[in-house]
Amino acid sequence: MRKISHQFICKKNKPRIDILRPRVQARMLGHLTSDRVRAIQIDVMFDGKEREVVFGSVYLPYDSTDLPSSKEMVSLVNYGSHNNYPVIIGCDTNSHNLCWGSTGNNNRGDALLEYLATTDLNISNKGNKPTFVLTGRQEVIDITIATSNIDLYLCKWRVSDDDSLFDHKYIEFRITAELQPIPPWRNPRSTRWDEYCGP
Repeated sequence: MRKISHQFICKKNKPRIDILRPRVQARMLGHLTSDRVRAIQIDVMFDGKEREVVFGSVYLPYDSTDLPSSKEMVSLVNYGSHNNYPVIIGCDTNSHNLCWGSTGNNNRGDALLEYLATTDLNISNKGNKPTFVLTGRQEVIDITIATSNIDLYLCKWRVSDDDSLFDHKYIEFRITAELQPIPPWRNPRSTRWDEYCGP
């Protein structure tokens, strides 16, 4: 297994991508990089084949008058889609939605969820452990989103207990090199024989 970790550290609205893998050959995608988006492309082995994978870190400002998603984020998603590249994005959404573990919904979270529903992106968050923690306040506002052609390879997604020295916690996950087959299983006692056999 390869351990891939991204961190949501936004100092002065600058996202950052940290990948923990020795000797990774990352290529900065300058045409997709801005003060709120960082994007790189790396080669990853899947099922014995090398694939180009796009990793992004996106910051969606809480004080923006525009609802998420940003045009920079849309450009990143479209780049992956048009080139058939798997995409994984760590996003400081500054928005709330029950779908990714927040304690409630707000307009920003609803708008972002509506955008995600129009794409091939899946929310990879597991559970509702807070990703943003301040004294007296904690919430899930950071999400990991991935296209379906790589989402099945993501595993062990978690919010780290390590001290990040910031108000956002580290988020870690792994990418498996091969899909683990799910053995077929059935429970004959749960079979609805009347529908199975027919009239």
